[in-house]
Amino acid sequence: MQLYDGRGSQEVELPKMNLSPVYKLRSGPVELHLLEKAPASKRDVPADAPHVAVTEEMKDFILLVAQKSEKIDADVQANESGNAQSDESAEAGDGGKILTLMLIEVDPRKFKPGGLLWVNLTENRIKGTLGDEEFTLDAGSQTVVSDPIKGGGSFPVKLSFSIPGDDQLRPLSETKWIHYPKGRIVQFVMEEQGSVVPRLLGVADNR
Repeated sequence: MQLYDGRGSQEVELPKMNLSPVYKLRSGPVELHLLEKAPASKRDVPADAPHVAVTEEMKDFILLVAQKSEKIDADVQANESGNAQSDESAEAGDGGKILTLMLIEVDPRKFKPGGLLWVNLTENRIKGTLGDEEFTLDAGSQTVVSDPIKGGGSFPVKLSFSIPGDDQLRPLSETKWIHYPKGRIVQFVMEEQGSVVPRLLGVADNR
């Protein structure tokens, strides 16, 4: 796939359920389009091509590329880009499938080594404990948890979720996670096709 910025394009990898290599963008406001092939000019970009707007102030982001059915459920692919952020999304048909783009803000001043960047892509509210700390993640929101424990090792995780219009908490996960003080993890909460229970997906951010 090609990521086109209005002046030129670069080929990008879209690993399934993982982050791609970092891609650098030119400075200034940019409108990014995801295309099957590089266009000869901006006039050759299909009007319904997936696109997002990047402002001049944006410095770092994760570009989430989702392949969805008409009901908005399906495979999610994470593609990480350098130099920007936003929340705009767009959809386009691609061989009978729908691709959407979403920019997820990454603030390096908050998302430091040892941290967890939580991104909730669902309408569910998440609540529980990470280690000894209380944790709440509203629907469609994101937050950074800094060092759930001091040093390395495992820590207990107990999470529940509620569905829209119902505050009753339902069990989501009760387990132990390994904490890597020198690493960063992007933790997605995603829709699970055919289930009301959301899915957790953690990927390492090794930039």
